[in-house]
Amino acid sequence: MKINLTLFISPSCPTCSKVKRDLMSLFRDKKYVTLKIKDISNIVKPKIIIVPALFVNEELYSYGEFNEEKLRNYITSKINLRI
Repeated sequence: MKINLTLFISPSCPTCSKVKRDLMSLFRDKKYVTLKIKDISNIVKPKIIIVPALFVNEELYSYGEFNEEKLRNYITSKINLRI
């Protein structure tokens, strides 16, 4: 099963840059994870007002920074549910 991560960011947000770097590093070689980065300033009428916002398979996972171990466990549980 493929896991789709979508990170909503704003260019003026320092935490967004950190979270983006951390996610890219964490999932760089993971073929089962797709990471999309979306700038909320390019979205007409965004429904998200707090950034960074991380979605896993289109479900909100977190706002702000994330705990690497908890995210890894969450994704692992999602993959195991589909096997």
